[in-house]
Amino acid sequence: MRNNLDSSNLLAKLDELPTGNAAPMPHRPDQLKNRTFNAVVIFMMLAAFAALYFQLFIFPNVPLLAQGDQSIYLLNARRMLQGQVIYRDFFHFTLPGTESTYYLLFKLFGVRAWIPNAMLVLMGMGLVGLSVAISRKLMSGPTVFLPAALFLAFPYHSVLDATHHWYSTLAVMAALAITLERRTSGRLCMAGALCGVATWFTQSMGPAVALAFGNFLLWEGRSKHEKSGLVIRKEVSLLAGFVAVVVPFATYFAAKAGIRQFLWCTVTFVLKYYPSDWYNNWRVYMAHRPAIHGWPVVLEWTGWIFIHALLPLIYLAFFIVNRKRARFCTGASARTAQPMLVAMVGSFSLLAVAPASSYRRLCTVSLPAIILLVWYLSSPGNRKKLRRIAIWAVSLCCIVIAPLLVQTNWHAFLNLPTGRTAFTNVNVYDEYRWISQRAGPEDSLFGNQLICFALGLRNPTPLNFVTPSDYTRPEQVQSLVKSLEEDRARYILWYAGLPLSNAQEASGDHLNPLREYLRSHYHLAETFATGDRILERQQ
Repeated sequence: MRNNLDSSNLLAKLDELPTGNAAPMPHRPDQLKNRTFNAVVIFMMLAAFAALYFQLFIFPNVPLLAQGDQSIYLLNARRMLQGQVIYRDFFHFTLPGTESTYYLLFKLFGVRAWIPNAMLVLMGMGLVGLSVAISRKLMSGPTVFLPAALFLAFPYHSVLDATHHWYSTLAVMAALAITLERRTSGRLCMAGALCGVATWFTQSMGPAVALAFGNFLLWEGRSKHEKSGLVIRKEVSLLAGFVAVVVPFATYFAAKAGIRQFLWCTVTFVLKYYPSDWYNNWRVYMAHRPAIHGWPVVLEWTGWIFIHALLPLIYLAFFIVNRKRARFCTGASARTAQPMLVAMVGSFSLLAVAPASSYRRLCTVSLPAIILLVWYLSSPGNRKKLRRIAIWAVSLCCIVIAPLLVQTNWHAFLNLPTGRTAFTNVNVYDEYRWISQRAGPEDSLFGNQLICFALGLRNPTPLNFVTPSDYTRPEQVQSLVKSLEEDRARYILWYAGLPLSNAQEASGDHLNPLREYLRSHYHLAETFATGDRILERQQ
């Protein structure tokens, strides 16, 4: 797959599109009829459900252990359910949309292990549906479904982790679908509100995409020679929807936690201390490469290479070609409204994660880029047809193979307080089994938020974990030690890679007071094959 787009073909493709507010393109002979199209949509949604369900549940209904960063939000939501206040009673740095979602689900269904897995299935189906709705405005025929298949096969499969990123992406794609064909005041107000919802989950994503919409309205107004009053009304509608959603939500949580603490966690910490760890700054780019063992790793490497080749090159190519088209062809800019909106929303979404552009974060903002890529490949040409066929073949193979591997590979089960749970890693299974056989509901543990959530253990401290960098502040370490002493926490899980020996404060490692406290009050109880060490309080 070439990284550079063919300028002449792309220019021809730009000419085929209507203006932003024009009537839809007339049906072509090869376009699916509505009834057939709807049947295919239903089939694809069912196929997406099956593919995702069998990647996240062992047949018939046992959820896989919910690993990854989603464990932070799950434990935070459980703490909120127990009456604790986010930011005040425990630390977190994103806005609490994800915790609030899980809090409501826990209120309805109880604290159950299947909830994050079920949400991943539903979000995947939602993103597939939105991808088809957006692609139908740009393409025709079976190619309309190709972006959704490609998205399921690689980026979504690679990040089955129900964190704030996917929730904000779902809101962003919904805003794009609503405004792609027409930008009326009502639609723009809804788009602004959805950008506000995205902000609830990721405070950088919502404002970035709102700026993308605002910038697009200026571009469209200039290219169509709209009166300034009309452009201003559109911008105000967008802003009104955004503010109406963000302000009440932020005010509620700021009032509960205290304005100063709320701003320190969600603004000061994010700007000043969050980038201290290498995986939260530019050094993480292209760092998390798949392991090299076993033939299934071919699927992981294919996705890794594809995403890094696609972003940001597809946007650079699009804007360069569009600039050339606007310069030499009068009126061309108006006919590129729909792909231009997709490109702006996608590129601003990419900018929101660019300061720490890990592979996982790139995957979560890749859907607009995938839609643009397939849109380019949907223009006439034998070579492009062969590429589309190849992409279909690879995508469908990956969609089928991934759940088969989950169902047929080794797995084991544990009956935990959050429900019967499946494990696909024997070392992780042994670690959870060891702790579950020794720790009861009255016990407390610090150091692993997912173990606390899955085993129903208390975390008596305001932190979920610590790092040997400025990410963990000295005052937080002092508060942590104080909480451990007051609660007399029974277990400490010291995760692999975290140095247990004293370190120099000049390196940004502020954990020495914690290490000294652990040496005085805890002993090593077990070292697991994962590299984690569990410390038990001395009697």
